[in-house]
Amino acid sequence: MVDVSTWNFSPDSAFLVGPIVGRVTANTARMMVEASANSTASISVMSDGKSAGGAAVTGVTADAASTEDVNVAVASSMEVQLTAKKPAAIELTGLQPGKRVTVNIKIGAETRTASFTTPDPARRDWHVGLVSCNKISTMKEIGLWEKLAKAAPSMDVMLHMGDQVYGDEDFHRGGKNEAEIDTKQEAREGCWGRCKEIVTAPDVGTNWEPLREQCREIYANLYRATWSHPPTASALAAVSNLMVLDDHEIVDDTGDVPEHLDSTTWQFFVMGCAYQAYLAYQGQLNFPIKDLEDMEQKVYYHTHLFPNVGLVMCDVRLQRSLHRHQQSGAEWTDHEYLGPRQFVDLKAAMEDDFKDCTSVIVVSPTPLLFVSSAAASLIVHASDDIIGSWSNKKFKHEQKEFLTLMTNWQAADPKRAVCIAAGDIHIGGFADVQLESGGPILNQLVASAVGNLPEASVGTLNLVGAPVLALADAHVSMRVHHNSWVFEPNYGILHISPPSGDGPDGERPRMVGELYSKEKTVTHEFQYSISGGKMGEVMHGCKCCTIS
Repeated sequence: MVDVSTWNFSPDSAFLVGPIVGRVTANTARMMVEASANSTASISVMSDGKSAGGAAVTGVTADAASTEDVNVAVASSMEVQLTAKKPAAIELTGLQPGKRVTVNIKIGAETRTASFTTPDPARRDWHVGLVSCNKISTMKEIGLWEKLAKAAPSMDVMLHMGDQVYGDEDFHRGGKNEAEIDTKQEAREGCWGRCKEIVTAPDVGTNWEPLREQCREIYANLYRATWSHPPTASALAAVSNLMVLDDHEIVDDTGDVPEHLDSTTWQFFVMGCAYQAYLAYQGQLNFPIKDLEDMEQKVYYHTHLFPNVGLVMCDVRLQRSLHRHQQSGAEWTDHEYLGPRQFVDLKAAMEDDFKDCTSVIVVSPTPLLFVSSAAASLIVHASDDIIGSWSNKKFKHEQKEFLTLMTNWQAADPKRAVCIAAGDIHIGGFADVQLESGGPILNQLVASAVGNLPEASVGTLNLVGAPVLALADAHVSMRVHHNSWVFEPNYGILHISPPSGDGPDGERPRMVGELYSKEKTVTHEFQYSISGGKMGEVMHGCKCCTIS
């Protein structure tokens, strides 16, 4: 693990955030760091304990409105200029595959270290970390980041599947209502409420633009506080991190209320400010961003995670709210959740970009498979999160189309496998699904939450179990099997290894999912065909589930 015991986390530190490791390839790596004042950062790079001769660095000075690339090709030591309170993306090039790389960044008298391993294209075994839901007020008492920080160096990448920070309070916990939460003044939480107070002040009217930087800075302070938790900082500095947002980066239930779709509302304006903070702190880790104020940039993306492994990061929030105007109303028919453009891009990725992959990880911040829409209609009053989930009956056509796309890709080649990875629901677990029309089984792994507790409504599911999960759903016909639910804070690791060569699916990659809580580990090996009567039965066109 990265030793942060000598890091200065006090308010007078030269560092506000980082270093955080972003996307890493065989020859390149992205990193993010934020300085408290205009500074010159000295950077040295070591590869397997030796000076990384030939390495180069691109320092991105993240002015809020633009970026400037400065290429410095120095053997092992280089300098970049950092702008105060602006997260800077630093790109290393000329790295060698299969090496453990150590990067030392010095600002003034302080030095911080990050470390990661560049993937070797010849490898066929990979270890992918999965985390979600990291709330600053509970993550410290939960204490799971300490365990995760020790595990991070053994991972090839960590996928952050949403709610990396909480821009709001949980409106349904502790008897507090939205109005009470909106008046909270703690710098570390209540960003949405604090921004509301600013933009709805009596003398403001609708002239919100002069308040943009102030609102954006409120969300920036939340990232700084959350990611300065020492065990979290250690984990983020020890492995490649790729991220996608869910609702709490902005506010609970982002995209689920009419005001989030209306560009004339204060809610829409604050959403844009929060999204700009997301681009600066999370988006830059994934890929270069030229204009950090450009709110038209899409959230979702796909890439080759490793030479034979594809990755899809889905947007289930902003495409249907902040970015809804990018497509006409007619195009949204039957694509209300992901949106028409995202679905077209997803289909192109599966059919073209990933045609030579043997494995694809599809991250949906909300689980594709959880409760049926019939069950959802019963528990929606206990948890309005159901409205913005795949379980909402108005998204069922899209859910089936999504599952069919994944099934067809996996069925087209006996050497292929898909993992659907998700967070959001504050419990972990596994689900297997097969369409009524047949085909190989798709597997889902839910890892949630690394820094939050189960909702009361989810605790109800722990008590009633299968009867609620299995309520008939006439909208989609499929067989679903839920198993190994973990009703406590957790994170996941997906292990991908070469085919075993045994059984009817012996040519498909071997995928094993693990869920870690503080005290236990749950292991589940993915299956691609029905055995032992494990799957639920399809009866009269209804979706039925079993749970173990």
